[in-house]
Amino acid sequence: MKRIALLVGLGLLAGCNSGNDTLGAVAPNFKVESLNRPGVDASIEQFKGKVILLDYWATWCGPCKQFMPYVQAFHEKYAEKGLEVMAISNEDRKLVQGFRNQRPELTFPIYLDEFNLAQSAFGVESYPTAVLINREGKVVFFERGIDSTSPARLDALIQKELG
Repeated sequence: MKRIALLVGLGLLAGCNSGNDTLGAVAPNFKVESLNRPGVDASIEQFKGKVILLDYWATWCGPCKQFMPYVQAFHEKYAEKGLEVMAISNEDRKLVQGFRNQRPELTFPIYLDEFNLAQSAFGVESYPTAVLINREGKVVFFERGIDSTSPARLDALIQKELG
């Protein structure tokens, strides 16, 4: 566990890294479980034809908590226009549910990645990691770590992809 925390910490210290090799590629499919509906899976394939924002995060991650209000704003602003938010944590259900219960203002969907399949699919190495997938299923935004310009750049890209 310490090794994982150290690796994640080093990834955050590395700053904002783009997954340039991922951009333009077809998004891999994976299954995650809904936090609010145990036993109900969701997948990239299920949201085909929508713009999908993947937000990989952890309850202990300070930058993740700073990014969440932006994820919420995107959800509120664009859900009816075809944006699907998938906030994905690989932590224990009780821990994530407790975190969610303390933040009732966060209404975007949260999913659990118990077996790290979603994280592995995109090579998530640090938190937060944001991925935007267009209606054709291609990755158009991939960023490890979030800087002060990330929300504005992501907002502009979401608008563009939604048409």
